[in-house]
Amino acid sequence: MRNDPSPDSAPTWNELSLFFNNSIFGAFFMMLDEPVEWKPGIDRAAAVDFARHRLRVTKVNATFAGQYGMSPEEMIGRGAFEFFEHDPEQERALLTAIFDAGKHRQVTRERTADGSDAFFEGDYVALTNAEGKISGLFGVQHDVTERVRAERQLRGSLQEKEVLLSEIHHRVKNNLTVVSSLLNLQRYKEISDAAKRELGDSVARIDAMARVHEMLYESDDFLSLRAGEIVERLFSHLMPIFVPHMQIELGVEDTESTLKVGQAIPFALIANEVLTNSLKHAFVGRSLGRIDAEITDDGETVTAVITDNGVGSARATERTSESLGLQIIDVLVEQLRGEFEIESGSDGTRFVLRFPRR
Repeated sequence: MRNDPSPDSAPTWNELSLFFNNSIFGAFFMMLDEPVEWKPGIDRAAAVDFARHRLRVTKVNATFAGQYGMSPEEMIGRGAFEFFEHDPEQERALLTAIFDAGKHRQVTRERTADGSDAFFEGDYVALTNAEGKISGLFGVQHDVTERVRAERQLRGSLQEKEVLLSEIHHRVKNNLTVVSSLLNLQRYKEISDAAKRELGDSVARIDAMARVHEMLYESDDFLSLRAGEIVERLFSHLMPIFVPHMQIELGVEDTESTLKVGQAIPFALIANEVLTNSLKHAFVGRSLGRIDAEITDDGETVTAVITDNGVGSARATERTSESLGLQIIDVLVEQLRGEFEIESGSDGTRFVLRFPRR
C-alpha cells in the first residue's frame, strides 16, 4: 500500500525539480557572482546597477526559454538583461521593487530573440545568503502579450467612441444654439410684448437643453451629470437674462447626486422653469433675493427642493391652460415617473420634485 505524504512533509528537491522543468509557466534562477547588501544607508542606486550588470542566468526551464524564442542552453550564463531588450529605467525600477519588498509582481515589456515585442507578467523573489545579502533572483512568469494587445485595442476603441460621443453632444449643442438664435431673431421682429415674452421663454428652454449637452461635452463621464451642477449652470445663464440689475444669490446643497442622460435633460428643463419663474416673479420691487436648491439621493429616490425668499405668487401654483410653465413641468415629471408639489406664500415659493433613481 502506498503511503501518502503528510501535509507537513516538505517537498523533495526531485519534486521541486519536476515542477520547475514541467511547469507551464516560465521559471528561472539568476545569481550574482558577488552578493550585494541591501539595507538602510547603502548606495542603493550603485547596488542596483551592480546587480544589473552582474546577474547571470544559472537555470531556466524550457517554457521560459521558449517565451523568448531561444533554447535553455543559449540562455545559461547570459546577463539578466542581455538576451532581451529592456529599458534601463524599467530594469532599475524592477530590481529596486524586488529588493525592497523581497518579492514583486509586474508586467514588463520585453523583446524576444526575433526582435518582436512581448509582455510578461512575472512574480519575482529576491534570494539571500546566510548573511542576509542578496545573492540572486528566482522568477516565474507567463506570456500576457495577447491580453495586453487586446486591452490596448479595447482602450483604443473606447477612446474612439468617447470622441464620437463627445462630438455628437457638441453638434447637438450647436444645433440647439442655431435654433435659439433663429427664435431670438423672430423675437426682435415681433411687435407684441406678449409674443416677445413667450419667444424669450422658448429660447431659455432650448438653451437649457443646450447647457446639458455642453456639460456632457465637457465632462469625462458622458453617461451622467451632477444635478447640483445643472442647477448652478442654469442659474448663471438665466440671471443676466431676467434680472441683470438685481443681486440674487444661489445656494446649492447637493449630496453628489448624479443623473443619467435620460433623466438629466428633463430635470434640467424642470429646473429651468422653476428658476425662470422665481427670477421673473419672486423679486418684483426688490433689489436683493436668494434662491436655494437642496438635492438629495438615498439610492432609490432623488429629491430636489428649490425655494426662493420672494414675495410669493398665486400664479406659481395655478395649473391653468394659460400656465405653460406648469404644463411643461407636468409632462416632464411624468417622463421622470415622479411627482411634484408647489407651495407659495408671503415668505416665498417652495418647489419639491421627487423621482425614482433608475
